[in-house]
Amino acid sequence: MSLRNLIRNEKGVTITAFAIVIPMLMAVTGMAIDMSRAYLVKKRLAQSVDAAALAVAGSSGTNAQLEDKMDAFVGKNFEDNRFADLIRTDLFPTDDSIKIEAEARSLNYFMTIFGKDYIDVYVETIVQKELRGIETVLVMDNTGSMSSNNNIATLRTAAKDFVNIMFNRAPDPNVIKIGLVPYSTSVNIGRYGLGENPDGTQYGDGTPFVNNPHNILYTTNYSSNSRWLGCVIEDEPTDTTDWEGPWEMYRYCRDEDDNYDYGCHNNWQRPNTVCPTSYVTPLTSNQTYLIDRIDTMNARGHTLGNYGMVWGWRLISPEFPFEEGADYNDQEWRKAVIMMTDGQNTMHPYYSAYGATNSHSIRTAQENEKFEEVCESMKRDGIIIYTITFTSSINNTTKDYYRACATDETKYYDAPSKDDLVEAFQSISRELSNLYIRQ
Repeated sequence: MSLRNLIRNEKGVTITAFAIVIPMLMAVTGMAIDMSRAYLVKKRLAQSVDAAALAVAGSSGTNAQLEDKMDAFVGKNFEDNRFADLIRTDLFPTDDSIKIEAEARSLNYFMTIFGKDYIDVYVETIVQKELRGIETVLVMDNTGSMSSNNNIATLRTAAKDFVNIMFNRAPDPNVIKIGLVPYSTSVNIGRYGLGENPDGTQYGDGTPFVNNPHNILYTTNYSSNSRWLGCVIEDEPTDTTDWEGPWEMYRYCRDEDDNYDYGCHNNWQRPNTVCPTSYVTPLTSNQTYLIDRIDTMNARGHTLGNYGMVWGWRLISPEFPFEEGADYNDQEWRKAVIMMTDGQNTMHPYYSAYGATNSHSIRTAQENEKFEEVCESMKRDGIIIYTITFTSSINNTTKDYYRACATDETKYYDAPSKDDLVEAFQSISRELSNLYIRQ
């Protein structure tokens, strides 16, 4: 064979080899591109499923409502995806976890020449719901209107359900701390204001935060003609702040010398009139004690919701006088306040947490503004706020203030019936869970 023929034959072999190899290289490259795109689709699907699982686990509702929320989170990530189709999403909720399975179809570009038009990808995630490091204060309406239809008994039931659900779901009771603020015409801070626990032992470092220039003795007898039941009065502007005190003693229609002020009104009243008999409970992990304290709530007095709310703030705050709360920057704890009312803010005609009513100009409009100010300050501190309006007699103005006070609209509950009130507290207790991705 001549050299020329040999070269011609080798060129033919080379061209033939390239003709075979090039399609193979293109196929491998195309497969790599399609597989990479399928990997990105799976990664995007996993991220959206994780987000959906967290959102669903932090919500309450029927299975259909939870599925709608899941679909909204997952579907949004694929609505503009030209290279993938969402095939299915399935929700598997239990009492303590949320599982979501999802499949998407990644559309091939190169592998179609081999009859492979798509690659299906599958992901699943489980969110385990846990109660870890939650501080909650229940600010509860104990006003006279709560005696109607024995609504105060329903509130006791709802609050006890809340406490029991929180503790029963907790792996360790020490990760739950709950405080109570019953409110009406004022807030009763009890013996704590004298630097003492309810049993008379020293509270904290024993520093009083109530002025007592006349050395008035403490009592739990609402009808006492001389002793102090535990309510306090306060001046502006500290009534909208996380103030450290000191506060003045609530002494219905008494002057600075603790004598009856005949200018207050014509009928003589005892010094503790319309003071809530149930005093505050600082944050505690004692479930039994909380239940016992809830059972002491009674209905009496007018509605100063703004004043109840500011004391909810003071109980959950780490600052003096109640220092059971974790620091605001402590990532191991979350803080939440649940604020409930059955009516509009109303100033008492003679006396309240602001002293003699004829000595100031605070009325419903001003109370509402103060309530709004306190809510905004608490949210700036990172406190999650839930609000509940109870009974059908509440006007729209009050509902609007409570809706705006909540951290977002999903945390506002309108509860026109007794069953609605119980369900609201139960629903909130289910939502107050820390969440983590288990797999």
